[in-house]
Amino acid sequence: MSTPLRERPDAPLGTLIFRAGLLPAEVIENALEEGVRTGRRLGEILVERSLIKEEDLTRLLAGQKGLPYIALGERVIDREAARLLGEEQAKLFCALPIAFEDGAPVVAVADPTNDVLTRNVSDAIGQPTSFVVASRTELLEAIERVYAEPAPAPASAPAPSRINVVSDGLAISSPVSAATPGCEPLKRSR
Repeated sequence: MSTPLRERPDAPLGTLIFRAGLLPAEVIENALEEGVRTGRRLGEILVERSLIKEEDLTRLLAGQKGLPYIALGERVIDREAARLLGEEQAKLFCALPIAFEDGAPVVAVADPTNDVLTRNVSDAIGQPTSFVVASRTELLEAIERVYAEPAPAPASAPAPSRINVVSDGLAISSPVSAATPGCEPLKRSR
């Protein structure tokens, strides 16, 4: 028996936005048409037009993939975890390892729907990885903050910080693709 579309968390983003009561169907259709014309993604267009908040978009994307949403501004980021990606990689992938859960890195990403990106992040880290979703703005700020701080002197086996996250399985290796988007801030119209 199939699950009705309105009950499926993995429904298309436009359906989730409509179902959440954030926008009427006509506005979503307009943005989808613009996306077809310009090649831009629906969420990017809606945030740029200030039709939805970036946090609402991020929460919907997290729910769409069944991943936890986190507010990075409220988190202490584990420096040992963050070192699993260099600054350039973090910016390229728009991803930041923030903690360890049961020994596996927990990585915050802004776009969990990009399967190539998540495979590339797992490949770059070189071990099974769990993902959480954070807003692009908070992720950019956290990347700047983490890599701007001088690395602390090595200590004797620091205990990793922990957060409760459901692991999404083993890493799949894939080469870094030129199609992997960088971590550009979302533009908003004024």
